[in-house]
Amino acid sequence: MKSTASKVVLASLALFALACITPCLDFQSYQIVQDKKVMGEPITWFGWVCLYKGLMAIFIGQFAQFANIFYVVALLMLQEKSYLTAAMCSLFALLSGLHTFSLGKMNVYNDDAGVVKLTFLHPNIGFYLWMASFLVLLALSIALAVQDQKTKKGLSQENTKPAET
Repeated sequence: MKSTASKVVLASLALFALACITPCLDFQSYQIVQDKKVMGEPITWFGWVCLYKGLMAIFIGQFAQFANIFYVVALLMLQEKSYLTAAMCSLFALLSGLHTFSLGKMNVYNDDAGVVKLTFLHPNIGFYLWMASFLVLLALSIALAVQDQKTKKGLSQENTKPAET
């Protein structure tokens, strides 16, 4: 199971890496000129752009970036064989990532002066790959936690049996 678990972790990391190099979020830009909304061009952010701009998104009330922190903690917990904690962190990563959909109700600024604003249109393939990386890690963590519990239960039953003479 150890080699299978390693392959699943690598698959999760590959999904995360693919999410960083594929289109992730689509926006429509606009400006307010003389009290009129002037539409600009559509803008697509790739995953790596979301990764570094997401650090500043906390200031507009967007907390999806915390999913990456939960993801790293889940990977570390898997390495430490704390499978239940890894499952919880993976679940938190998945739920935090869903906060991306709240972008539809927020003004996202595309420049430092706050002139060009963005309206969230829809997620792209990178977003779904990003979420899939969390889901794969969650499934692995749950499977390993169940296997670990069965192993512990089997060992405890063997230890409670009286020795046969």
